[in-house]
Amino acid sequence: MFDAKTKEAYHKIRPSDSLRERVLAVDTAPARAKVLTFRRMGNLAACFVAVVMIAMLAAGLTSDPYRVVLGDGTSLGNEARTVTPDTAYYIGSVPFSLSEERMRPELTAAENCLHLELHSPEIATVTVEAGNILLYDGELGEYVDCGNLTYFEGECKLWWCLPTLADGECCILTVCADTCTRVAVRCDGGAYTASLLPED
Repeated sequence: MFDAKTKEAYHKIRPSDSLRERVLAVDTAPARAKVLTFRRMGNLAACFVAVVMIAMLAAGLTSDPYRVVLGDGTSLGNEARTVTPDTAYYIGSVPFSLSEERMRPELTAAENCLHLELHSPEIATVTVEAGNILLYDGELGEYVDCGNLTYFEGECKLWWCLPTLADGECCILTVCADTCTRVAVRCDGGAYTASLLPED
């Protein structure tokens, strides 16, 4: 492409000594852009915050896997809370087959009932020393009378049909799996309060 004279002239071109010294004096490693460093640190900080938040959420959910929630959505603790018993509707006896005419069974009303939601990671028994338990059956879509004993795993909704309590009287619902949780309902001056009893 180029003739021999042009190539020879090209090879004779040399930089001046001062330019050569300046080029060789330049640092060979380019400086990293600070914007990229800050962006990388920001991403790392965001990941760290996300991990901490997830850990805190998981700790909050698993710190008390055996919990009792009142009908209004508040968790029941050792501090007594005023509760207002309500009317519950339930099936008196479970039909043997839902396919029989596919009719919904008649519901029975029960007065003086406390609505609870129970949580247990394992199979748990629920017993009451007085009154009876109306457990929600997801297949039927209704509450079913279980007497004074029932079982559940995971999460269950139930009505506790309380007996009529005189002033100062108390009745207890017990949930047992690995540990036992006891819910006490007390009548004080005509008002009902509920609380968790401390473990023995």
